[in-house]
Amino acid sequence: MSPQKARLVMDLIRGQKAQAALQTLRFTPKRAAKHIEKVLRSAIANAERKAEDAGAPLDVDELYVNNCFVNEGTRWKRLRPGPWAARSATRSAPRICGSASPSITLPPRSALPPSKRKRKRKRRARYRAPRAQSSQRQAKRSKEGQEVRRQMGQKTHPYGFRLGYNKPWKSRWYADRDYAELLHEDVKLRRELKERLKSAGISSIDIERAANKLVVRIYTARPGIIIGRKGAEIDKLKQEVQKRTKREVHIDIQEVHRPELDAQLVAESIALQLEKRVAFRRAMRKAVDSALRFGCKGIKVRVAGRLNGAEIARKEWYLQGRLPLQTLRADIDFGFAQAYTTYGVIGVKCWVYQGKTCPSALPRSKKSARESRRNEFC
Repeated sequence: MSPQKARLVMDLIRGQKAQAALQTLRFTPKRAAKHIEKVLRSAIANAERKAEDAGAPLDVDELYVNNCFVNEGTRWKRLRPGPWAARSATRSAPRICGSASPSITLPPRSALPPSKRKRKRKRRARYRAPRAQSSQRQAKRSKEGQEVRRQMGQKTHPYGFRLGYNKPWKSRWYADRDYAELLHEDVKLRRELKERLKSAGISSIDIERAANKLVVRIYTARPGIIIGRKGAEIDKLKQEVQKRTKREVHIDIQEVHRPELDAQLVAESIALQLEKRVAFRRAMRKAVDSALRFGCKGIKVRVAGRLNGAEIARKEWYLQGRLPLQTLRADIDFGFAQAYTTYGVIGVKCWVYQGKTCPSALPRSKKSARESRRNEFC
């Protein structure tokens, strides 16, 4: 029991009546409360004995905790066992251990002079007040902590960070009243299409609305699976979506020509390999090498969870090339997928950098031509 922990319990009974302090210590779930209760009972017994020796009447109900403090007790040294390899070469340093020795003073309230009585009452009131102040201080500290956290840098989604700059919105429509209903409809439609067309390798689904028309644009690596023989599958899908949404539906299929450079498809392929019990390092290296072979300027792959069935979850990642996440002009694609294995869920994240989309500066010939035109107009 350290003095610091014992002082926390002492603060609970300082200024209280003796009987109330005993009840407080009895129901306090602290290890030091039992020891301090013994000291308090000993102090009450000493006060009764002194009153009997002096021949003065003493009312136990008038006793209160006037002064209580905790000093550091005797200190002793304890040797820590060293490691097996270095036990013969080095001797571990001694560890200094300490203990607490509490002490409590219990005078009756009537034994004090009037000036001290008033001062003690003020102290009691002053002691109760900081409890309300402490909550205010904690709130103030939490606010200060929140302000500090706001100033710290936080990770943001690479797609949302570039939205409106070099990335388009995936839902393009305007609604004045039914915004929430249409938003939930979009989320539900994407989830159902992803689940149904899992084998088609869907990268993303864009949705456009205009009046009573609904355009669903599906980017996929295997368009033949969605279209089917002579367009049978796509017609069936169109009728189902039309029946569910009660709108005129048009489905547009866009092929992803290089799925090795699509972050979502890369993440899903790694997750699929993990579900088939492929070693996670082999799957990650294969994805990184194929992306670099197809001409990407940088790729990062990260997996997290119980890798290889380990008891403790951990994170592993590979990074090849450049990945300027804070550069807005950088065309960075992000994908996330989950592998549902027998020993738990493993998350897979992928970042693919394909270069800068906006030109940093015009070529010198075009720049000089523009300047000559300006000079002519001036």
